[in-house]
Amino acid sequence: MDVLRVSQWAEIRHMHEVQHVPKREISRRLILDIKTVRRELARSKASHKRASPRRVRKLDPLRARVVDLLKGDPELTAKRIGRLREARMVRHRGLTGEVHRLPCAG
Repeated sequence: MDVLRVSQWAEIRHMHEVQHVPKREISRRLILDIKTVRRELARSKASHKRASPRRVRKLDPLRARVVDLLKGDPELTAKRIGRLREARMVRHRGLTGEVHRLPCAG
């Protein structure tokens, strides 16, 4: 089942209740199934559900650490933050030495 935008729901309601456009004509004009038009007219409020679940972003698990780094130095670039993360990962794995070049961790 598709979730309509609030603007589409409002347009369906306006056409039917204010302009007195028949349901079948609304479905034809808006290129919607007649069942969709009936369902939306039966609702008292527009649906605010997301059509798909929110995607997890790669940065989400690191967001708190990045915010802390930026509080300490607001001029840090994304590239520098990435290099700090790489160096931390290398130290965490027990490797020693200087980090010169590591591929970007995705």
